[in-house]
Amino acid sequence: MPELPEVERFKRYIDSTSLNQKITKAEIKNEKILENMSKKNIEKKLINAQIIQTSRIGKYLFLLLEPKSYLILHFGMTGNIKYFKNLNEEPAHTRLLITFSNNYHLAYDCQRLFGIVTITKDKTTYIKDKQLGPDALLIKESAFIEQLKNRSTKIKSLLLNQKILCGIGNIYADEILFQSRIHPATKCGNLTKHQKRTLYSNISFVLTTAINHNAIIEHYPHTFLLPHRKKDNICPLNKNHELKTVKISGRTTYYCPIHQK
Repeated sequence: MPELPEVERFKRYIDSTSLNQKITKAEIKNEKILENMSKKNIEKKLINAQIIQTSRIGKYLFLLLEPKSYLILHFGMTGNIKYFKNLNEEPAHTRLLITFSNNYHLAYDCQRLFGIVTITKDKTTYIKDKQLGPDALLIKESAFIEQLKNRSTKIKSLLLNQKILCGIGNIYADEILFQSRIHPATKCGNLTKHQKRTLYSNISFVLTTAINHNAIIEHYPHTFLLPHRKKDNICPLNKNHELKTVKISGRTTYYCPIHQK
């Protein structure tokens, strides 16, 4: 599932390929991905517009259009984008296809149809209506630590709560907790002051490292847990330690029982 690092990669990709080009055609190929808009309305709003700027809040990508409005993309579990020229290169599960005046195309691809495409005039109102918390790379330490105070919630569940912290999903929550040496089922209220500060620091460390490696898991440092999930299930810090799994908030959670007691 695309999480904050992957969406940041998509943002930079669009910045490098698709800005300031007139949209000559827009086609919604499956209306299941639309949120509160009709196929006809969204296609009409996109034609003759230009993408002039991009921004990201958590897992949401906002494309500022001229005339002023925002095309919003959320990538669900399988979302992706591709900029290409020849239509025979179009992704197999394209749900939105934009054609620019230079005859190149931008495809929003989403196999399992759990993503979102919509347009809004007011980004701030949209974020408020979605009840999105602060972006995981922007939240201040004091605000993050305050969210942990006196909570009986398991720390993995809190990291996944987009109303508290926006952008972290299942796999990066596991990595952050592994780097922090914190068991994912630990209750927030039981964390020490040192653990809270370590956790906050590792949110930035893990997400920034992922972004710097273009969100390609195989390129992550050898001390990261992610390349070992489902591959060999071996702790990256000690090959004699086997990773274990537990269900938290309905999500399969990987951890090392030795380093995350």
